[in-house]
Amino acid sequence: MLRLVSKTGSAAHVTEVLGIEPTSASEVGDPIRRTGRTFDSSRWILHGASDIEEGVELADSLSRLLDRVEVAGVGLWQLEGEGYWVNWLCLVGSHALEHSVELDRDSLRRLLVLPGDLWLDIYEAVPDDVTAARDRWNRRRSAGS
Repeated sequence: MLRLVSKTGSAAHVTEVLGIEPTSASEVGDPIRRTGRTFDSSRWILHGASDIEEGVELADSLSRLLDRVEVAGVGLWQLEGEGYWVNWLCLVGSHALEHSVELDRDSLRRLLVLPGDLWLDIYEAVPDDVTAARDRWNRRRSAGS
């Protein structure tokens, strides 16, 4: 997922600059669900998929997200220059019997020309049971909206 966060800018501004509708967004002062608190920063989040996908390699998933965002690269740099924090977060489920996580050179090259650091959140997944991974994914999505 691609995340842009700002204490002073708005999520609506990100949508305007990038010309891309986010998966979720919140503005400073919006209520945080079921907490009684409010957001202290705006958040603009774009997911690469609508749900966790079994058997999809990280490079393939990241490539699909980059396909959507690369056209707005100049806008991403503009937003970072305006003080937005830009971050690429990838959730990776793994277990003892799986192979390594791979990022091919093409994906890395494409990512390197855009702002933001890449974070890999690698968690233990139970083979043939993605329920826990889906719950985690949905909690993260809910927290961002």
